[in-house]
Amino acid sequence: MKISGAFLLIFCVINLAFAYLVCRNSKRELPVIFYSLISFFASLWGLSVFLLANIELAKVYFLLALYSHYMLGFCAYLSFFWFAYLYNRPTAKSVRWPVFLTFLILIFQTILASGFMFKEISSTPSLSGGIVFSPAGYGSFTAILLFVFILGLALLARKMFSLPANNREATSLLLIANLIAGSLGIILNLLLPFYGNFSFFSINPILVAVSLTGIGLYALIRYRAFDTKIILTQVFIVGISLVFLSSLFLSKTLMQFMVNGLLFVCLVTIGSFLSRSVRKEVEQREKIEQFARKLEEANEYLREMDRQKSEFVSIASHQLRSPLTAVKGYSSMLLEGSYGPISEKMSEILRRIFESSNHLVSIVEDFLNLTRIEQGQMSYKFERVDMKELVRRVAEEYGPRAEEKNLSYSFHSGDTAEYFVKGDRDKLIQIVSNLIDNSIKYTPSGSVAVSLAKKSGGSSVLLRVEDTGVGIAPKDMKMLFRKFIRGRADGGKKLYTEGTGIGLYVAKQMIEAHQGRIWAESGGPGKGSAFFIELLSAESSLPLQNETAEKRGGSQ
Repeated sequence: MKISGAFLLIFCVINLAFAYLVCRNSKRELPVIFYSLISFFASLWGLSVFLLANIELAKVYFLLALYSHYMLGFCAYLSFFWFAYLYNRPTAKSVRWPVFLTFLILIFQTILASGFMFKEISSTPSLSGGIVFSPAGYGSFTAILLFVFILGLALLARKMFSLPANNREATSLLLIANLIAGSLGIILNLLLPFYGNFSFFSINPILVAVSLTGIGLYALIRYRAFDTKIILTQVFIVGISLVFLSSLFLSKTLMQFMVNGLLFVCLVTIGSFLSRSVRKEVEQREKIEQFARKLEEANEYLREMDRQKSEFVSIASHQLRSPLTAVKGYSSMLLEGSYGPISEKMSEILRRIFESSNHLVSIVEDFLNLTRIEQGQMSYKFERVDMKELVRRVAEEYGPRAEEKNLSYSFHSGDTAEYFVKGDRDKLIQIVSNLIDNSIKYTPSGSVAVSLAKKSGGSSVLLRVEDTGVGIAPKDMKMLFRKFIRGRADGGKKLYTEGTGIGLYVAKQMIEAHQGRIWAESGGPGKGSAFFIELLSAESSLPLQNETAEKRGGSQ
């Protein structure tokens, strides 16, 4: 056997392996199947060239190999046309005209190849002599093959330019691979032999295999058409197997043949298990990636639902606030006697109406703040705030409520110390009110103490609201400042059932917008709680561009 013949046989096997790998490692879609058929028919076409150029055949077998050569080559071009037609094709698009065209062309080409391509073939034919081509039949066969090839190129090129940029490059590589392989086949195995030049006849299948397999494999791996790990594993196994297979046929003694044969069988068996193991690993990874994509889609859906929920809450809260404010205002005016004297019984009823409406207004305001924070639309008007005066006034407002529950209630800040911070006065009032209100609500008996102190050498102001109430369980401490979480111990939830679990979350977001921090401490259920707020003092806080400028902030 000639060296060129050995190389031809090896490259035919490589091209056949490439067809198998493409079909095996990709989804069973029609474009993939037809792309595999290109290499499959090109491999068989190369094997027919091997038989014609390297083995002396009887006339009947020579004719069979010769006709097979042309028809297998044509089938490769036809597979390329179908690949180009089906590539990135809408599923609803009709396939009637390609099927009809393929049917007509196959019949016509089969007739031409069977009796009209050659004028004469001698009794001892060979590629170098004994073959006389028919210009009309051979030219018709070549023209039809060229038409199919150009039509496939045009279809693929048109689709390539209509694709997004990231898909266009991969398609262009596949187009180049088939353009090179197809052009070489037409020039070196159709046109030159017609003029009696068979010098490239047996070399061309090697060039075709290199272009189809080399560029095609690079494109498919480069753009992740299938997993690189599987391909490299299988290519390695096939390559080593070919080496041992060649050494098997080159064995000079029976002992060498048996040893090489045993090694070849062992290698194929081990390679099969290795390939299966790698494939299983890749499939598991793909499943995990698929689950991750589904999880991301579910998360995106939940984020969208959360956004719609926030919009709904915002709209509903705005619609509720106006009538509630009116109820609260008019009930307050009636209690104050603005519309004349009222009876004691009516006064009690109006007081309940006022308290209930005031509670509802507070809840609505919490929901509005929540939606503003989630949408990043919470605005802050920073100015120099006297925390001592602010906390003292808020503490005085809650004094009567503490007295109603017979609680020991106190506020301590030192007689001469000053506690100035830069912050939004209204937001700070809301936060301090929330902490004192919670402490009174969740303390059935005992005391509530509010205090201010300087910390870190006067660079920050520390507010402490401590009670002897129901306390906080350790398991609830981590979730205390989350949305819709009521972190007080179970006894506290029974004691006060109207909480929404929003107040502390809103307070935390507001404090963080002030570049401060908020936290809680508790010895556990029944051992009371202490809530802390630390804010930078006005002298050490970061300078603002404008002390009365509005700042937008929030947390998603």
